[in-house]
Amino acid sequence: MDTNKEYIKMCEQAPKLQPHDLEFENGDYIFYKGKWGIYFNASFYLEGTFNEGLIDYESNPFRIHTQDQLQGMVNNKLYDCIQDFYNFCIDYDRNLEGYKLYNDVEQFTSMEQLWLAFVMKEKYGKTWNGKEWLLNKEKKI
Repeated sequence: MDTNKEYIKMCEQAPKLQPHDLEFENGDYIFYKGKWGIYFNASFYLEGTFNEGLIDYESNPFRIHTQDQLQGMVNNKLYDCIQDFYNFCIDYDRNLEGYKLYNDVEQFTSMEQLWLAFVMKEKYGKTWNGKEWLLNKEKKI
């Protein structure tokens, strides 16, 4: 599971990806009060340490999406999902007569980052520029 700063930033800046994004389930990875943890029975384990007490939702906790959660947000048919993901990552360049990476995927360092980028493009038409999610037409560096 990717818990590095870049992925946490990507998750924080993503719009709410699920209808009940603040309704955490046991086992969800969350970012809360500057640390990541695992949600369990209205409490959480912060970076391996149990923290007593209920989550204060005014502190803006958010889910750090796992790869399986992200995959569940796109096409439910396995073959179509794989094909769409492949098309997102790889582009056949007829001029070079070969394959090349597409959508700046080489910037991502984990499968969670790559899947989040795919979900954001599929659902919202947004891409990650290393700092923020932008609509494809506003690509700035």
